[in-house]
Amino acid sequence: MAPIKNKKACSISIKRFCYSPSKVATAVKSIKNGMPTLKASKAFGVPRSTLRHKIVGRAPLSYGYAGPNAILGIEVEDQLEKWILEIARM
Repeated sequence: MAPIKNKKACSISIKRFCYSPSKVATAVKSIKNGMPTLKASKAFGVPRSTLRHKIVGRAPLSYGYAGPNAILGIEVEDQLEKWILEIARM
């Protein structure tokens, strides 16, 4: 069997987290006020599964990013990031 050439599915990259935590909070608030989950998902551009996890309690509402927790703490890492960017501009 010959190999498949120009397979487009392999070249497509998955975009993740194309929404802000404020959009998630607004969408969750709308759902709690009676808006259907699918409609809120489309209106605010947040995945439906993310909204469902936030409402049920599987994922915290406060912080919307994936990955391990910050070792130094969020505030310290934000300060460090600002300092690095400041030094890079010089």
